[in-house]
Amino acid sequence: MELGSSEAGRLSVRIFVDPDALIAGTLTIRDEEHHYLVHVRRQTVGASVCLLDGHGRWADAKVVSIYDGSTELLVDEPTMVGVASFALTIVPAIIKGERMDQAITKMVELGVARICPITTERTVVRLKGDRAKRRLDRFESITKAAARQSRNPRPPQIAPIQSLAELLVAPPAAELSLIPEASGAAPLLAQALPEAKPTSAVVLVGPEGGFSAAELSGAEEAGFVAVSLGPRVLRAETACIAIASILAFRYGDVGSI
Repeated sequence: MELGSSEAGRLSVRIFVDPDALIAGTLTIRDEEHHYLVHVRRQTVGASVCLLDGHGRWADAKVVSIYDGSTELLVDEPTMVGVASFALTIVPAIIKGERMDQAITKMVELGVARICPITTERTVVRLKGDRAKRRLDRFESITKAAARQSRNPRPPQIAPIQSLAELLVAPPAAELSLIPEASGAAPLLAQALPEAKPTSAVVLVGPEGGFSAAELSGAEEAGFVAVSLGPRVLRAETACIAIASILAFRYGDVGSI
């Protein structure tokens, strides 16, 4: 999704700023975004920058001064990005280390609107207290970096980590609710997708080993429709990427603009 007609907005380096800070005038950035702009992207005085607030607003800016720990920008009037016509929520069971990081990165690139990480009966990674907070902070950092790289002006919201049972008490509202499973008994995804474009969808993706029979039953009672992704058993991170790609192509903006 492009940000509009501005050449600078489309081609310049993009960084995220606090929504309250995105106003016309002078803005000083520090810490991670200053490091990314100056030391990673090696921007100098006079360079064009596109500022994003993560909630759909953006603004062109120019670098006017660079200091040891900060960069000063001159910011144009902010503009709003058009709202996506299809919002996809993925609910992935947490998997180990880099594989979870990869799944989140690719979901951001594909335009997923919300990611709700969960634990299940067969989840190997167990997170509580400080460990859960650190992992959630990591997910949010990965999301921001992937959004910068992919020029996604609306990075997905990352929901707090919860159990599948907790999520099913009040599942994310959506017109289409799916749960891929590998038993072979469920209809193929292509047969389950409606011809009329839904405005929203939510998909549960299980861990290695899949959901238990009780979890599948509970999800179906909560309104989720079981579907099959085909004859091969996909790893958890592959299933996240596959379902995001298919639905973004069918109903979203992948391959359509």
